[in-house]
Amino acid sequence: MQNISHRKKFMQKRISVNLPAKSMDFIKQLKAETSRRNIDLVVQAVMEHPEEFDNLYQLIYSDISRIPNLAAWALEKCVAQNPAFLTSYIHEVIDFLPQIRYSGLRRSLLKSLTFCDIPEERLGELLDICLDWLQDPKIKTAVKIYSMHILLDIARKEPDIRFELIPVIESQLDHNTVGFNNRGKKTIKALHQLDCPDTV
Repeated sequence: MQNISHRKKFMQKRISVNLPAKSMDFIKQLKAETSRRNIDLVVQAVMEHPEEFDNLYQLIYSDISRIPNLAAWALEKCVAQNPAFLTSYIHEVIDFLPQIRYSGLRRSLLKSLTFCDIPEERLGELLDICLDWLQDPKIKTAVKIYSMHILLDIARKEPDIRFELIPVIESQLDHNTVGFNNRGKKTIKALHQLDCPDTV
């Protein structure tokens, strides 16, 4: 037990050495520990030095094991605090979504997009991606939940699509998790409450 205690203290000391500073080695930092505490250190570095955001963003395309997922997790936390970080990358992110193989990367990038204003010319493409993931049995629940979030946001801009979205979500309620069903029912209720211009 004493050895475990010393090991925890060592880990805390090792991580705290890499406190936010300009030109942080993000790969080294992300490898140091898979934890919310470590992600928060990376986020703090970017918030203190916004010019470093691009260095973090580029790591979502890395071929180093675990780095894309961890970088996207940190990126998501940065964008939650300042959505403008992602403004110049939105088109790239949407282009990248269909190519993603990792569930954690999908989830983090979708969540990041929920904080942003999606360009009107990309709404249809994003709609198709989210609908495909929503109906794919191999896609994780968290990804489907953020897909529904984005679909609802799109429907708020284009209310007519609710007539397509509602039956799709309803068809999935018997084939998914409790978490999916809870979010699905809330999304269906919100879609029913939207006013369509041609019915006003």
